[in-house]
Amino acid sequence: MGSSAAYHAALHKILHVASTNATVLLFGESGMGKTIFAHEVRANGPFVAINCAAIPEALIESELFYVQRGPVRLTEIEEVYIEVAMELSEGNVSRAAGMLGYTRAQLDYRLKKMAQDEG
Repeated sequence: MGSSAAYHAALHKILHVASTNATVLLFGESGMGKTIFAHEVRANGPFVAINCAAIPEALIESELFYVQRGPVRLTEIEEVYIEVAMELSEGNVSRAAGMLGYTRAQLDYRLKKMAQDEG
């Protein structure tokens, strides 16, 4: 692992937080050791790693914090999902993904997860 002063300072803070029930958000560039530090925070408790780069920017806040911005009428939601369902039924997965703000891979993952959850 690391031996720099910065590493030890970060580890000291991590170990201090680990003794609490606080929610912790670690961010930084790829390869900086976030996962290693995260495991230190929750060595004996719940741990969920989320690849934020895989979540569309427009959805990340609601995905992480269950926040919905602005008033949305149910009819607007129904209209979008009807259009998405039509695109999916015609095999236009990429277009349906774009309508939802996902990449095709993200939509494929969510559809497979939904099918597993129902099955």
